[in-house]
Amino acid sequence: MSRSSAEHEKGKREKRRPLVSAIMAALHVVSLAALLCVVCAAIVSRQINPFYEWIAETPLHRVGQYIVGILSEQDLLWRRRLAGAPLLQDEEKARQELISRIEQTRPTHGVLLTDGRRLFGSLTEIEPGAWTFEFEDKDGVDRLKLTDTDIRWHKRIVYPPVELMPEDVRFLLNFPNFTYHYLPPYLFVANVPCNAVQEAFNILSQLSESFEKEFAPLLPDRERTKLAYVCFFRDEEQYLKYAIEKEDVNLEVSVGFYSQTEDCLFVYDRLNSFARAKIDRAVERLSRAASIGTKAIAPEELRRLVENERQRSYDALRHQITETLRHEGGHQLAFSRGVHSAQGFEHLWVQEGLAQFCETTPMGAIVPSRMDLLKKAHEARHLIPWPELVDTPTPRGFAHYDDRADLAYAQSWLLFRHLMGHQLRARFMVYLDRVHALKPSDLGRPRTAIFDESVGVPLLEIAHVLKGQLTDHRLTEDLPPLTPRH
Repeated sequence: MSRSSAEHEKGKREKRRPLVSAIMAALHVVSLAALLCVVCAAIVSRQINPFYEWIAETPLHRVGQYIVGILSEQDLLWRRRLAGAPLLQDEEKARQELISRIEQTRPTHGVLLTDGRRLFGSLTEIEPGAWTFEFEDKDGVDRLKLTDTDIRWHKRIVYPPVELMPEDVRFLLNFPNFTYHYLPPYLFVANVPCNAVQEAFNILSQLSESFEKEFAPLLPDRERTKLAYVCFFRDEEQYLKYAIEKEDVNLEVSVGFYSQTEDCLFVYDRLNSFARAKIDRAVERLSRAASIGTKAIAPEELRRLVENERQRSYDALRHQITETLRHEGGHQLAFSRGVHSAQGFEHLWVQEGLAQFCETTPMGAIVPSRMDLLKKAHEARHLIPWPELVDTPTPRGFAHYDDRADLAYAQSWLLFRHLMGHQLRARFMVYLDRVHALKPSDLGRPRTAIFDESVGVPLLEIAHVLKGQLTDHRLTEDLPPLTPRH
């Protein structure tokens, strides 16, 4: 290469340097900005907990919320598209096998015995007035020989035809060693006796019916088309396998949880496992202590006391299971029926307030234990400020309140219950509808501002009414109503 050519190439490289430098600088800036956004999103979603307070109430917090909202939205859309994609050839074959399996394992009869037991299984009349009933209990398949005097009533169960959508097939294939119960609008995966499944189905069906009435203004006109999934475990290890993936599940007191990602309610029948054993051990200790005490109890009286204590403990646990089914079932209905947004735009007080509102029959009934907790906290001036509660984003959770987490739940219930009263219900529905329609770019806007605009009564005025309720020891209905300002 000649000297002039070399100098020409050198000149071209020198001319390129500023442009290349600018491009490289821009790439560095973009990379750093992307990294900062990822870090913000991780902090906001509570993946990096210790640093949350550093960005709270700053523009970075809004950026993080926006990114989390976008990612959550796209992740859910991707999961739903993947689950609902047309079945492959082997999956279609599996669908036919699943349908056949469901139809073959269905109980054919329900019976109510004169001793009060309600059982589901197969009833066969072997001769006039004599029957054989085959059913599943906690120890496996059992058979009873019955006469007409043993049966209060019996009926043959008529089921709808089994129809499995692609997402249903893919869901069931994740649980190959379980029994499947097709009970529209629910699809159960279980290894508990059919009686327990039927009881859970009755509870959830009643809840669904009440939910449709309470939240009718927010529900679409069309009927539910997608089945709601329920996994009902009997084995502790199987439940823990799924429960430990949820950071907010307290295994000491919880018997179930709802997973929005899998759109499934996971329930654990503690009555037939370690909780029952724990109760029995406690009763045995009571029995031994009473028999060797200074005032020994007669054997017959001791037996009666022990059985009463055992029954009381079992009844309390059954109540807990029912309460959990209605609570987590409320979460499931709210998300599946579109009352809640998939991204949690409503914030946690709405989600947990609604779930607790659903726990009781009828919905929204007073829970004395919660009222006592709230009254004591009010007297001690430990209540969480209401604007702070309303503005707590879903990803952050109530766990950051530490020993006041129970109070956050109780206050959410009290506020939600008050807003569902006949005076404010219509305007509260407007608020829920507005929040549901938010975009990720709106996430940084305080919910208190939207609340005041939608409900027509400032949150602080409502807080004053609730304060009066806790001070005067009266129920919400006894207080002067607030009229929304239009």
